[in-house]
Amino acid sequence: MYCASERCKGLGFRVVVQFKFSLVSYRKYTSQPGKSRGSHNFRNVMKTIVCVWIVLLGTPAGPLAAQSVKNKKYDRLLRLMLNNSVPVISVQELKAEKDKALVLDAREPEEYAVSHLSGATPVGYSQLNLLALDKVAKDRPIIVYCSVGYRSQKVTQTLAEKGFTNVKNVYGGIFEWVNQGYPVVNKQGPTDSVHAFSPSWGKWLERGQKVYN
Repeated sequence: MYCASERCKGLGFRVVVQFKFSLVSYRKYTSQPGKSRGSHNFRNVMKTIVCVWIVLLGTPAGPLAAQSVKNKKYDRLLRLMLNNSVPVISVQELKAEKDKALVLDAREPEEYAVSHLSGATPVGYSQLNLLALDKVAKDRPIIVYCSVGYRSQKVTQTLAEKGFTNVKNVYGGIFEWVNQGYPVVNKQGPTDSVHAFSPSWGKWLERGQKVYN
C-alpha cells in the first residue's frame, strides 16, 4: 500500500501547489483585522483544502508511483511529464528483463547511431517504423525506451492500440540507464557517447560523453 507522499508524487505537483496556495490564502485572510475562522470566506478556503486532499488520497497511485530515479529534480520532472496510461519499468527492471523481451529504441536515427542499448531495435519517433513488429506475437514482452521516457510513452501507447498486450515504457530512459552505469554500444562496439538531445535536456544525463548534432 502506497503512502500519501508517494501518491502525491504520482498525481504530480499541481495538487500540492493548489494546497499550498489555499493554505497561504487562509493565513493571509485570517491575519486581517476582524476576520475569524467562522467567516464565510474561511469556510470556502477550508473546503478547497479538504477537496484537494480527498483527491490526493483517493486517487489510485498508478504505475508511476512505484518508480523513481536517484536525481530528485529529474524525478519530479518525469512525474510531471509522464502519466499512468501505460505500464512503466525502471532501468534496473529493464536490465533484468531485456534479454527476454523485444527492446525498442524510440529515438531518431541520429540518436540511435551515437549509442543505444545492446540488441535494441530502432523504430524512430517522428517517422515511426514498426515493420520489425509485423511478425511479432501480440503477447510478446516489449520494452520501449527513448531519452527520458516521453517519446517512448507515446510509442508504447501506439503499440497497445495496435493490440500488443505486454508493452512497457522505461522510466527515465537511456539517460537513467547510463546514469546508473549500465553500458551502451554503437556499430563500433561499447562506447561512452550518448546523444543528449539538447542542452536543456542533456543536463539530466549525468554520465557519459554528451553528443549533440
